[in-house]
Amino acid sequence: MLDLLGLGSALFTDVCIAPEHPDQPAVYRKPNPRFINESVERHGLDRSQTWMVGDKGIDVEAGLNAGINVALVGAEPPSTGRHEPRYESLLAFAQAITQTSG
Repeated sequence: MLDLLGLGSALFTDVCIAPEHPDQPAVYRKPNPRFINESVERHGLDRSQTWMVGDKGIDVEAGLNAGINVALVGAEPPSTGRHEPRYESLLAFAQAITQTSG
């Protein structure tokens, strides 16, 4: 994914995928923050500098449940009733945070 976006390998610390099927009991599936919390602990991340980026309201819920920053991406991101940052694409988000952090 990073190669396709031309962003190099240092932008994301981790990528997580829930292994269970939607019909199975949720262990890692959103909005459960388990996979986020495990990544934060594994990598010693500062929650104030950690982001959950997604294209659905459930992504926002997972990030908020983990106590990290959230952002929505997509041409028409869903309304969550909150005021999280919204970006047209993942690339637009990545460009925005790399400009503010470096």
